[in-house]
Amino acid sequence: MWKIKSFIISVLFIIAISLNSQNTFNKDFKIMNFINQAGSVITYGDTILCIGNGVDTYSYYFYAAFMAKIDNEGNFIKRYVDTDGDYTYQDVNMSYIYKNKLLTAVDVTKWDSTGGKWEKLFTGGYLMITDIASGKIEKKIKFSTPQGDKKWQLLDGFVQIDSVTYAVLSNIDEIDNKHLDSQISIINIKTEKVKYIQFGKEKINDSPFKIVWNGTKLLVGSHYSYPDFDPANPWGKITYHTLIYEVDTSGEVREAFVSDTMREAASEMLIDKDGNCIYISSFVKYYIEDWIGTDRYYKRRHYSINKLDKDFNLVWEKPCGLKYDLTGYNGKTGKVILSSEGDSYIVAVSQANYPWNITWEGRDSMRKTGLSPMIVGVLSKFTTAGDALWTRSYSVVNDTSIGRIEHIIKDITYAPDGGYVVYGEVNYSGHVGIDTVANYHAWLFKVDDYGCLVPGCQEGDSTVTEDLGQDVGVKLYPNPVSDRLYIYQTGEDTKHYTIYDISGKKINEWSGRLNNNTYIVDVSKYYKGIYVLTVETADGKQSSRKFVVE
Repeated sequence: MWKIKSFIISVLFIIAISLNSQNTFNKDFKIMNFINQAGSVITYGDTILCIGNGVDTYSYYFYAAFMAKIDNEGNFIKRYVDTDGDYTYQDVNMSYIYKNKLLTAVDVTKWDSTGGKWEKLFTGGYLMITDIASGKIEKKIKFSTPQGDKKWQLLDGFVQIDSVTYAVLSNIDEIDNKHLDSQISIINIKTEKVKYIQFGKEKINDSPFKIVWNGTKLLVGSHYSYPDFDPANPWGKITYHTLIYEVDTSGEVREAFVSDTMREAASEMLIDKDGNCIYISSFVKYYIEDWIGTDRYYKRRHYSINKLDKDFNLVWEKPCGLKYDLTGYNGKTGKVILSSEGDSYIVAVSQANYPWNITWEGRDSMRKTGLSPMIVGVLSKFTTAGDALWTRSYSVVNDTSIGRIEHIIKDITYAPDGGYVVYGEVNYSGHVGIDTVANYHAWLFKVDDYGCLVPGCQEGDSTVTEDLGQDVGVKLYPNPVSDRLYIYQTGEDTKHYTIYDISGKKINEWSGRLNNNTYIVDVSKYYKGIYVLTVETADGKQSSRKFVVE
């Protein structure tokens, strides 16, 4: 211990550094102050609007829809919450701006609690029109299914057709109530009339995931699957096909694209400036494990970005995200948008930072050594030819004793002053029960055109960051710092991080091995003063740098 303290003190007095005080974007991740699920983010002038649903600190049952205003420096301005009646808002989808109004599609259930018994009065959706200046909800246009709300399953997407016409995508039950089909609700916000279009493969799950408008038709990203069981093996396989429907607003539907086998749903889609369809899906593989004398199939998958031309011919298919394959639900597709330059694509996903075949014992070992198994947020940039330009990941470092921390990216948009605003949620699923502080809270950050939280991360050198040495490949920013310290790691070798105060007391520690990952450390509760970040590599190299908390 004395050696560590002596080393830290010598570092404080020997290392000469230039201090570059910079404002970090987000002042407080817990901008909603309640358990919240992110929906979408949209810019309005120099204001950023975060939309979602959540539970306040007193009412644990009903979910409320909210709109939160954030300024361009990341400061929380105000939150508006819909508190009208006993509603459960299960999902809040994409939003649009129309004449100073915010249009948002929400999945909603209306309850009746009279007589002490909860009964559903309505299950379906609302197209909510909110005045941005006041936060007042001016109109709710109800939609469900022509057959009644019992057929309704879940809202999946929202797209603008023209200034007064919008389309909402949802899951619905087939007549047999065993399989899922698709429904589009076309809504005119002036007349409030709703037209329903239902379609799908009979007695096959082909549930929808995404809807876009290509200027003349609606495109619905979906997939269909069917069992491929061996009668002798109860743990069989399922065969998947990506499916994209082309839907005319008159109600005509056709299957525009069907992939070969083992491609999952077109979960996120984009129509680029040339009319090409860019979509995100997963490529599926199976592996077999002997389980109590029976071969049991396990599914693993990897994200891919795919390009179709105007005639829905596959142009290219490229892997995206981290190098690791996924199992189960250890990941989520977030969004694909055109880059700010308009000549490339930005892909947002969330993905586990550990191999698909890691054992529970392996995860426990990672956690005990400080390498907490996490699902991290990932941004990638691809050219129109499918070439990967960069991939960067992001994670929050708080409680490293938690076995599973999910950093979920839900949406990404263009920042008012350049770069991108990323919005999602951080779920500390290691906590049991409802904990409004630690369990769920918003995740909002801003990166530059290179995906950097640390300015100049795309370069080998930067004049605004503190480089801990090329031998360890770590940069920190900003310095001094008042709220969030960003630590950028290059190289895939495991690095162990430790933060000490001036007396040599250990404040925090963790390990990381992701290349081009930014660790976000909340120092807002640190006492003002001097601290030291030390980094030790697997081969014994060590480097340190002091930083100041203001």
